[in-house]
Amino acid sequence: MTVRKPKVVIIGLSGFLGYQLGLRLSEKFLISGVTFSNDVFLPNAQVFPVSLKNAEVLEAIVRMQSPDFVINAMGVHDRQILEEFPKLGESLNLLLPVSLASATNKLRAQFIQLSCAEVYDGSDGNYKEEDNDFTLHDTLGKQKLTAESYIRAQTLESTILRLGRVAGMGSPHRPSSFDKVRRAAANKQAFEASKNKIHSYLSAASCAKAVEEVMLGEFPGKHRLFNVGGPAMSEHAFVSGWYKLMDLEPKLVKARAEDAKRH
Repeated sequence: MTVRKPKVVIIGLSGFLGYQLGLRLSEKFLISGVTFSNDVFLPNAQVFPVSLKNAEVLEAIVRMQSPDFVINAMGVHDRQILEEFPKLGESLNLLLPVSLASATNKLRAQFIQLSCAEVYDGSDGNYKEEDNDFTLHDTLGKQKLTAESYIRAQTLESTILRLGRVAGMGSPHRPSSFDKVRRAAANKQAFEASKNKIHSYLSAASCAKAVEEVMLGEFPGKHRLFNVGGPAMSEHAFVSGWYKLMDLEPKLVKARAEDAKRH
């Protein structure tokens, strides 16, 4: 007897996290996804390209797929875009996740909202439950936290994963920040990295495993919040460590120019 695989819709399939999850979850789940700004190909996955101007069709796509899980892996993380187009950031980082969570609940499916390192790490390194002061100065973190609050207030149940900084390879159409480090190291080039930014780093494989365990496990309580991270270190230490693994001189990794301005 063939066991039916649970159906998963990934919003933001062409982004770094969405693409990694689509690749790594396909063995145990039926994957479909929505892309916005980039094309992407995943074997045996249904892909729905959507224009940001017509984001309202997302609810119709979710209803049509009738999934067991909806994972929201999309968002605007570029600080320059958030500054120049504040309404776009608010729409995609706050309003859209809340709308998706509500639509998913109506279908009696499980909604998973992926948060970011700016929320997980807080203002002083590893995340602390009481550490929210940084949101007064960080637009992305503030929008993500507000979305979490609205999702809990307007839905019967939800799952939120606050992730550390996820490292892994991007899609062919969209290199990740880690791809840039690997490329520079492969070419024996210097690389600038901040000594002031402390993050909890985890691999894309660990991130996907955490999501998988959430989906295959029990769902106690109405609203679930999980923090998923790894070793805490500066961006400079992370890149330097990778250069050492490549048998390169760590001195090639330079402190970012902005670091000096803060002293």
